[in-house]
Amino acid sequence: MRNEHGFTLIEILVVVAITILLFGLLFTPMIAALNLTRQGRVKIEAQDAARLNLERVSRELSGAMFVYDNSAPIDVVPPGATAMTATVALPYGKIDLVMPRMMMHCDNPAHPSDQPRDYERDSDDPNWPGEEAWPSCPICKSTEVTARPVQPMMPSRRIVRYFIGLMDPQKPYSNNFEDKTAPSPENNTYVLYRAEFKAWSDPENPGNDLLPKRLDGSYQLNYADFFYDPQYSAAWKRISRIVGPARNANLVVFTESGTVATSSVRFTPTAVENDALSPTYLNDTDAETPTAIPTVFRAVNGHWTPDYKVFVYRRDYARNFSATYYTQPSGNDMWLWLYSGTPTAVFNIDEYRRSRNLAAAVPAGVADDQKLMLDVVENTGEVRFVFAASEPLLTTYDINGNGGYYQLPIQTNWGSNARIVPGSEEIMGPDQTPIRWRDQDPASPLPRTVRYQRIPLALGGRPGLNQYKIDYETGEIWFPSGLEKLPEDTVNSDNITVAISYKFHNNAQGDIVRADYTTKNLITVTFGVRLFDPVSRKMFATELSNKLRVRNTVR
Repeated sequence: MRNEHGFTLIEILVVVAITILLFGLLFTPMIAALNLTRQGRVKIEAQDAARLNLERVSRELSGAMFVYDNSAPIDVVPPGATAMTATVALPYGKIDLVMPRMMMHCDNPAHPSDQPRDYERDSDDPNWPGEEAWPSCPICKSTEVTARPVQPMMPSRRIVRYFIGLMDPQKPYSNNFEDKTAPSPENNTYVLYRAEFKAWSDPENPGNDLLPKRLDGSYQLNYADFFYDPQYSAAWKRISRIVGPARNANLVVFTESGTVATSSVRFTPTAVENDALSPTYLNDTDAETPTAIPTVFRAVNGHWTPDYKVFVYRRDYARNFSATYYTQPSGNDMWLWLYSGTPTAVFNIDEYRRSRNLAAAVPAGVADDQKLMLDVVENTGEVRFVFAASEPLLTTYDINGNGGYYQLPIQTNWGSNARIVPGSEEIMGPDQTPIRWRDQDPASPLPRTVRYQRIPLALGGRPGLNQYKIDYETGEIWFPSGLEKLPEDTVNSDNITVAISYKFHNNAQGDIVRADYTTKNLITVTFGVRLFDPVSRKMFATELSNKLRVRNTVR
């Protein structure tokens, strides 16, 4: 008898359950493996993007002829705001540079033989698509081109700007990967842009005018809100190109309050610590001072930012005196302080810069052996201890009444360590050569004024006519004994003046000068990439940096 019984419902359910279980055991590791593969691909993409784009930006910065000061922050739009309502300052998110002028060469074998292969990259031809960083050949439209610097090298007529900005500057910030409550279903995150533009308008070729202008025709290049101002954004967006990844990426992180922004791509000056500054000279044999004290100390790098700190370490074994001088702001001014147990303010650097009055910059009550004055030249990275001084006009009567001798009050005014900079003095007095002045200039009863010549201090006897001797250690000056013997037809000879000017310093032998500073001559390029896995929403970040020496920093 034939059995026509089928599977019962329970049997079918058991089979289905077993099948589901088997499929689960089979596909779960497969799906996990696929997820890991996808996430690994995102991570590798982030690493490749960081490496390749860091190399590109570094190459342009190191080859630039000029790099502009980028200490001023730019504005970015925080979450929950639009460009018209609020912005947040983003430091070191922009840098401008000028590349060498380039000639492009077409390498396409099919290029017309009767047409030139070389063309200028910065052409002002209105039909020339010069907005591209690597423009194709304007004749055959080939992209097989190479760039060659114009010889001799000269700066390009365009400025290159790298900056951080939203993918769409006219829409609010939105990042669905990190914020599921983002108002827009589309991500509008921060990416790195590269823009090329002229620094001037071209009235003859308005169609090729790369200068980003406001809608009213005006322009302002150094403007923090340049990318989000409704008057500007369309013009900047037109000439800007995204560098590096844009899809599933975001380069700016905001704090929870949205008031502080940090970029993973930064162009920052480099901090240098404990840099031993080098003296510019150690001796001056021409001025009879083989052990002259250096008056200018120079750092390895220049273009310091205002947060520098200079240290002067002094040790005087004869007086058992050891101290450290250092610069530190107080109020709105930068001061020089002495620490030898307790801090003492000894010199107001900014007051001297404002008034050029040394006496006003030295506080009252500073002991003579503690006085020290210096000035910092941030652009060149120099610490200068040398200052100009001049004496009130003397008369020949004053000098002759003292036996042809004059004592400069340098140590009385500027401390026991004050010394004249050898060779810096200039003495102007009446010409003593035996010439009848009325024969030369009948209208003038007085002798002409000439610069006196220094003779060696070790040379015996008195100086001759129009000469002097000087002791750089003590400030003593000897004049000719006959300074008062002027031509007999001069009038009022006792009131003929002698002018003395010189430079001095009051740093001591053996002083060591060091500095901590942040220099714009070394730019640290940090290229960080934050990519998101679109499925798991997991973020993969990588960050690389490179330190570059800038040829010329322009403020």
